[in-house]
Amino acid sequence: MAERFSFLALEDDFKLIAAWFGKIPHEVDVNERPDRLIYYYRGLAKQTLTPDVDQSKAPLVFVIKPQKRRRTLWTDGEVLFTPTPFRRQFPALYQTCQSFAEWLKSFDLVFGQKSGSPSDWNYYLEGGIRNSDAELFALPQAREALRHGQYFVHYRDNEIRLQTVSKALRLRGYDVD
Repeated sequence: MAERFSFLALEDDFKLIAAWFGKIPHEVDVNERPDRLIYYYRGLAKQTLTPDVDQSKAPLVFVIKPQKRRRTLWTDGEVLFTPTPFRRQFPALYQTCQSFAEWLKSFDLVFGQKSGSPSDWNYYLEGGIRNSDAELFALPQAREALRHGQYFVHYRDNEIRLQTVSKALRLRGYDVD
């Protein structure tokens, strides 16, 4: 099964994630898009990357960038290691994944599905964010933004969902648009 990690970050926070991946010693090709970074660890690959590659059999990592929606809402971000089964196919990338998980856990856990997980910040996590994320960590700027009342939504929330969230936030006195 693919490994997925969710986080809250603002612009400078995201630079921490990119810098972490930049320190990985494997040969890598990085494809940067406005909404994501795609890392292809070609030094670990058993085949060349083609447009129709089976992502579960390729050493790929997708990093979804947090983005501003409307004028004041931020989306969460996500890191997805795609290989399945993971450990057997790419043991070195699996170790990288484990290292990333430990690094991410060094930041504040602000939401979790498990009993006893923090719930102090649930008020500021809107849309599908609490339905999708098993654990959600806040990087420093995002954590500070939460403390000051910043709302976050899931990066996959569509326009209809954002309209519903915006209406609810306006009723709370929060300026969305």
